[in-house]
Amino acid sequence: MNVYRHELRYRVRSRTSVAVAIVVGLTLALGYAGIYGAESQVAISASGFEYYSAGAFHVDLWVVDVIGDPVAGVQVNLVVTPTTNETTFPPPPPPPALFNETLVSNATGQVAFDVLLAPGQYDATFHSTYPARPLTQLTGELFGATVLDSAPGGVPTPLLSPLVTVATGYYVESARLLAVWGGPNGSSPVGDSVVACGAVLDFFQPGPQNCSGLATTPPVALTGYRTLLPLPTVALPPVGQDQQAYLLLEIVNATGAVLFVTQEFFPATPEPSIVSSNSGPGPGLLGAFAADLALLVALAAFLIVYWSYARPRLSGTVEMVLVRPVTREGLFLTRYLAMAIVLAAAGAATVLLFDLGVTELLAQPLPPAFVAALFGSFLAAGMGFAGITFLAAHAFRSSRGVLALGIGLLLVCSLFWNILVALVAYFAGLSAANATAAAELVARSQLLAPPQFPAIVSGLLTEGEVYGIGSASYAGAGVTAAWVVAAALAWIVGTFVLTYWRVHTRD
Repeated sequence: MNVYRHELRYRVRSRTSVAVAIVVGLTLALGYAGIYGAESQVAISASGFEYYSAGAFHVDLWVVDVIGDPVAGVQVNLVVTPTTNETTFPPPPPPPALFNETLVSNATGQVAFDVLLAPGQYDATFHSTYPARPLTQLTGELFGATVLDSAPGGVPTPLLSPLVTVATGYYVESARLLAVWGGPNGSSPVGDSVVACGAVLDFFQPGPQNCSGLATTPPVALTGYRTLLPLPTVALPPVGQDQQAYLLLEIVNATGAVLFVTQEFFPATPEPSIVSSNSGPGPGLLGAFAADLALLVALAAFLIVYWSYARPRLSGTVEMVLVRPVTREGLFLTRYLAMAIVLAAAGAATVLLFDLGVTELLAQPLPPAFVAALFGSFLAAGMGFAGITFLAAHAFRSSRGVLALGIGLLLVCSLFWNILVALVAYFAGLSAANATAAAELVARSQLLAPPQFPAIVSGLLTEGEVYGIGSASYAGAGVTAAWVVAAALAWIVGTFVLTYWRVHTRD
């Protein structure tokens, strides 16, 4: 037993294993070092309304992030000037400011201005800074111009769109609707709700101004100034070449009166139209991470097995080790275990480093379930490809054959797999007949290539796309988490059993 322990310790600490760990660490360190100099992808936006009461305009804004959560500490500057319609050139100097004040959003994300001006119409300009994170992109309507217009009876008037789509989470593609609204004189919007409708009309027909006469989705009640709602979808009939699809979102009160309406239109399309969504910033990072892993983990696994097992066995140097009181089976098991330990350590370091990187970029750590799943995909991809290399060591008579096969499979399974399968589908006529079926074929085929496991797992976790294959393709192809686990176990256990059988029966 001491001999095997010595062999295991030696292999884990060998120059090959250390070199693999260094390559993994340096590659990822260089890849994610750019995060610290990159501009943040956390977009800050705002919605709100204004109403006129007691001799003043009351401007209420709520600052939110990409998932609709309130953001505190955002400095918002409001400048109000007389309305001007001057179009002369050169333009006249800007009129003097009637109001100029800067406030900071509170813990609920709210910024409330009281503008003491007589009733009328005024130009208003918003500027904002976010000193807590100076690299954060300030998007949406936090930087722009609008109009203050007094309405009788303290009726709220939207300053910025009170209905915006936000992501369900930082690391998923699905979205939801954020409604920012208030009742008369800034009261809570009791009895107000949101409905959606759609219509398909010819180009020369005027678009619908509201949902009157159209079928609407069931109303969803507003529960306060900020309400997160499921994203309403409106399925429409096929749109002809000379038609447009219109989608409308409305805020209505208890009597059905329309308080606000927003309209979107889409060009001709054979697919049902759906209200546009806003995905979180994380899926793109996870997709890029999975694409990098496909090559990296397969390369690491191949190097470990080739230098610790395949090359020594085929060059005859492993026979010198067998002079000691060890068996061929024991030697294989020891070096297989050493490979698994090194890959597990590299996988843990890789995923943790990625977690640190995205936390710095998005200020949101990966969910624990994501960390575990990504680590599992790394380990499954590495051990599956390592198993292929172990088998190749018993299928060739020279290390050159193993090297050629390993490099070829490395490139095919990691970089060109989806392209090659898509080409096969194309020449088989599947792509022309049914593009969806071709995408589903590519999704199923990824189970046959261990380096693709990180891409599959990333797609399933985020509901997004990697290499153009996303959760919709996986769902249509029947590729679920259970199938991924079964395929990973088949690759790991299958190659291990076959290699052990070949070692045991070797002449």
